[in-house]
Amino acid sequence: MNSRAEIAIGIMSGTSLDGIDLVACRFHADQQRPHDDSVTVELLAQHSSALPSELAAQLLAITDSRVDAPARQLGLATIATLEAALSECYANACGELLQQARLTANQVMAIGCHGQTVMHLPPPHQPAATLQLNDPARLAVRTGIPVVADFRRADIALGGQGAPLVPAFHRAVFAASRPRAVCNIGGIANLTLIHGDNCSGFDCGPGNALMDSWCQRHLGQPFDRDGGWAATGKVNNALLEQLLSHPFLAQQPPKSCGREQFNHSLLANSTIDAADIQATLLEFTALTICGAIGHYSRQHAVEFDALYVCGGGAENGYLMERLQAVMGRCQVASTAVLQLPPQWVEAAAFAWLARQRLLELPGNLPAVTGAAREAILGGLYLP
Repeated sequence: MNSRAEIAIGIMSGTSLDGIDLVACRFHADQQRPHDDSVTVELLAQHSSALPSELAAQLLAITDSRVDAPARQLGLATIATLEAALSECYANACGELLQQARLTANQVMAIGCHGQTVMHLPPPHQPAATLQLNDPARLAVRTGIPVVADFRRADIALGGQGAPLVPAFHRAVFAASRPRAVCNIGGIANLTLIHGDNCSGFDCGPGNALMDSWCQRHLGQPFDRDGGWAATGKVNNALLEQLLSHPFLAQQPPKSCGREQFNHSLLANSTIDAADIQATLLEFTALTICGAIGHYSRQHAVEFDALYVCGGGAENGYLMERLQAVMGRCQVASTAVLQLPPQWVEAAAFAWLARQRLLELPGNLPAVTGAAREAILGGLYLP
């Protein structure tokens, strides 16, 4: 396959609901890396597009609560309307990216679009189910580019969690001779643990979701820039212990989660100072990530030299400080030092997953998701 055909676009709007991230990238096979599927990623262009405030508020309302919350009991017309509106946003943002990259539709092999997760009920829930709002046919027609979407269902059909999906990509681009941990801190935090021929991964708990929700509630801002507000507060140990007792944290992998488990209901009726709660939430995120790495290290007798962070959490300086303080000798840095800026890693992962689909190569790692076997992920929609 020539280099022109190796260009793919990835579109991601994550649990944090802070907008749409898009990348256009070219993939190159990397024979110097330790795995057969190792690649390097050449970013050709990147673009962020804000979601319309009303649409973002509607999506947040139906996700930031327990599964049985009234806000989640939506009519079919509402779901269909939200899906169509979101897909129009995807298409518009993709047009802006193409213009910025000076690419035409026929230069792009495919768009990988994950859609917006509004419900995720993996095993042991029965029947396991997942739902991402997306209209890939609309996106394909509007852009003139084949679209790959609906990445989770095949893995779930094989008994897997359907998530996280990015560890396979992390292995393809970040694996090295020494053990490495990679943490994507979006709304939810997920870990990839790579050592030798082994690659494991799982959702380890909240990333930015609780902090962002609390910041929006008290400051009217979408997120706590650089962790500045959290840094003014003091950790409340009683609340921290309560949060650390969350049953999800004690589950053994494979496991995945979402706002069904980590949402504003965990902070209902709290009388603690708002800044102290923000500091406690940031510490909670740091401890769940580092605790999961430490537990895995003890189980598998492996010591990680470095933790590389991507996603919005990498931009939170105070969170990065706390991660380094807890990790001790293990170096904590963003994936920028590995030549892939942290904001664009997840979008690049879905461009890679689209490429995997067109090449008819597996996109999941059964050791991560618990699926019965490897699978080609995603449905293909032609313009």
